[in-house]
Amino acid sequence: MKHERSMHGVGGLFHGLTALSVLVALLVNYFILGDMVVPWVPKDFLRGMGLAMLIIGCFILKLAMGQIKPAFKKKVLLTDGLYSLCRNPAEGSWIFLVLPGIALLSCRVVMVAPVILQPLIFLYLLPREEAELENEFGDAYRKYREKVPKLIPSSPQYCPLLIRKTDTHFCLLSYLKTIKSPI
Repeated sequence: MKHERSMHGVGGLFHGLTALSVLVALLVNYFILGDMVVPWVPKDFLRGMGLAMLIIGCFILKLAMGQIKPAFKKKVLLTDGLYSLCRNPAEGSWIFLVLPGIALLSCRVVMVAPVILQPLIFLYLLPREEAELENEFGDAYRKYREKVPKLIPSSPQYCPLLIRKTDTHFCLLSYLKTIKSPI
């Protein structure tokens, strides 16, 4: 029986292992360290930064998942929008924004551990997902992998703050125009 690739790739396992690392960190913090908080930075500052990171990270995650769903259903390789900036924008939002945001919101020193572990988990799982994509899309995926960075946009042309034209549309600006205003 042929293995069907998941729309989330290794994302389910990635997020499951991340959740487990957060749970272990919180249990260690509570039962071993005695609920150790960050004393040297005002909690309101940490929580404000954490909330901002969490909101931005969730927004990017929602954009990435919204872009991947139609491509997955059509069985096409997604190479535009956020996926023209890096090959793994959903995971990038978790690694650089969502989990660090949660860590800052918690104000717990021990939450640094999952923030450090998460990129390592990602790097461990990524070869499996890339092998599946290469198997499914062949040369098209190999060319895409050579051209687009794995996780971090590597040059100004990939900066998501600079709206640039992709093959078919302005990636972020175009998406924002499609959102129907409730007003």
